Amino acid sequence: MLDPRGRRPGWGPGLTALTGLVAILALAGFAFAQGGGSIEGKVTQQDGVSPIGGATVLTDPDQPGGTFTNTTTNPDGTYVLSELAPGSYHVRAQAEGFAARWYPNAVVRYGPNDASQSVPVSNGQATTGIDFTLPAGAGGISGRVTNADTGAGIPGAFIAIAVDLGFGGYGGFALGVSTDSDGYYSTGLTLGEGSYKAEMYPPSGFPHVWYPLTLGFSAATTIPVEVGAITPDVDFNLPPTAGGIRGVVTASGVPLPGVSITVLEPASNNFVHGVVTGADGSYDTGRFLLPASYKVQATAPGYITQYYSNRATTGAADLVDVDESADTEGINFALAPGGSITGRVRNAAGGAGIPFALVNVSPDSPDGLFASDTADENGDYAVIGLPGGTYRVQAQAEGFATQWYPGQPVQHLGQSVPVVPPQATAGIDFALAAGAGGISGRLTRPDGTPLARVGICVNAATGGFVLFTQTDAQGNYNTGLRLGPGNYKVVVCQEGVPNIWNGGGVTFAGAPAIDVTSGGTASGIDFTLPEAAGITGVVTSAATGQPISGATVT
Repeated sequence: MLDPRGRRPGWGPGLTALTGLVAILALAGFAFAQGGGSIEGKVTQQDGVSPIGGATVLTDPDQPGGTFTNTTTNPDGTYVLSELAPGSYHVRAQAEGFAARWYPNAVVRYGPNDASQSVPVSNGQATTGIDFTLPAGAGGISGRVTNADTGAGIPGAFIAIAVDLGFGGYGGFALGVSTDSDGYYSTGLTLGEGSYKAEMYPPSGFPHVWYPLTLGFSAATTIPVEVGAITPDVDFNLPPTAGGIRGVVTASGVPLPGVSITVLEPASNNFVHGVVTGADGSYDTGRFLLPASYKVQATAPGYITQYYSNRATTGAADLVDVDESADTEGINFALAPGGSITGRVRNAAGGAGIPFALVNVSPDSPDGLFASDTADENGDYAVIGLPGGTYRVQAQAEGFATQWYPGQPVQHLGQSVPVVPPQATAGIDFALAAGAGGISGRLTRPDGTPLARVGICVNAATGGFVLFTQTDAQGNYNTGLRLGPGNYKVVVCQEGVPNIWNGGGVTFAGAPAIDVTSGGTASGIDFTLPEAAGITGVVTSAATGQPISGATVT
């Protein structure tokens, strides 16, 4: 699957202008119906019994060389996707009047609420039981993509529909559709009721933008979708003047393949476009960028992330100017290997490794790099690609009390762990105590509207940060069983959102303690975000009493 935040994602309903999309995907190294194994299953209504005949089921390869294909279900709801190249796939099912789903019945791929799973395919084998239950009641989005100079429709453009969680939150890739020979597209009635944003992947020479013509998800216009209705006129009027950026990435003078190059909008650091370096270390964004100034980032596993030109942070990055219908050349990177922090996460009772524990690294420097790793089946982990500096390290796993190295319950009591690239700081081990509990609740507006993808911070009642979680698409949050028995306080901790503590107050001292017991979840710790309030006044000159325009008030 090509990442919808960077490269081209899977294709969707309609498939009316498939030729242009096929050509692009073929260039990306994907195969179409080249033999191998198969995927089989059944599509039913939400009762799990009533079949949906005529539903579309399609594959979305997880790797180059996979097979893009689709099929239609039989009257009894069964389907077979055959002649698939070996590998893993994400699979989506959709039918008119029903909300599309990714296997196993997930709303989206990517994003904080991604519950989709890969489906393995082996040569000569059938992967069976890949079933879907689609909820009835869906809406859709339609529009047209045109050349701003001529007004002509643009065929073969691809529109990726993403869920909007609010507060600029990217909720994941729902589905995609390509334009027909006149530039028109429609998802059909295949989207669940809610809020969405649309991303445009055009042919070369036109800009990669979000609706209506913005750079990045957070600046895009939200598109409401209601059951039984198509939201019309979600149009893209694209200027045929897009430019591009080219360069080479090396490490110790040697070309470095597989480096992710990300183009960012400079004011917000929103993602705009992304590519990966080739075998010779070179990259070319293609002419998909609006003429403007951008920041460019290079990241690769084991190497220190860098911003052009040889900058460590987005704030220090130099701007790269892109002109109309031209390529900006020589935007090169020389990456240095990073340091690492390694160790093992064990069960304090018996010393066995805890499989798949999560290890988070937080920099002591305010502009440092946050990073994480999931331990292997033995509990061993390695957080790599770290710049030089000091870090606090946290380990957590379901059923165990979260811990900060070495053996502390809160961040500020933990020790700073030094990192000196390219060396590894080893032996940062944890012994987690079993018998943890948790906290859960919901965040809404006063009218009951859920607030998604908002940060929730858990603190010890005696003071000190323990762990972070986020609300889901329904505004719910749950720490899981990751808190040692004791007393805690919880606060909404999201930039741009008021810091409300449990109990509704605005101070730590005023928040009541939440009792967490072993194996239990303290539920109902809910928050209601107050309506925005304001302070008004007039700024005048002390000397003349006249109003002063343009003054900053903080």
